[in-house]
Amino acid sequence: MPRDVLPQRRGGYTIQFRHWNMDFCATTGHYADGRLGEVFMSAGKLTSATDTAIKEAAIAVSFALQFGASLDDMRRAMPRTTAGEPEGPLGKLMDLLEQKS
Repeated sequence: MPRDVLPQRRGGYTIQFRHWNMDFCATTGHYADGRLGEVFMSAGKLTSATDTAIKEAAIAVSFALQFGASLDDMRRAMPRTTAGEPEGPLGKLMDLLEQKS
């Protein structure tokens, strides 16, 4: 499947949340039909190892979305605690994005 490139101008929104006792911020980008197409994410302590890892993971999620992966499939693949909560901040973000859709 070829990459579905996002338009130059697109809608989106920003979500701020807390996980691992850290603050995170994510901004989304959407196709004209409303589908999620990209995610930008940062951690509270900019330029930290966590911030870098989160930014790189968000880029990977964005490419996966643009090549046809579903957010729900990726969300369900994320590690979970025994209580069913996401273990990491990317999984938490995916849960929040799934609730918004």
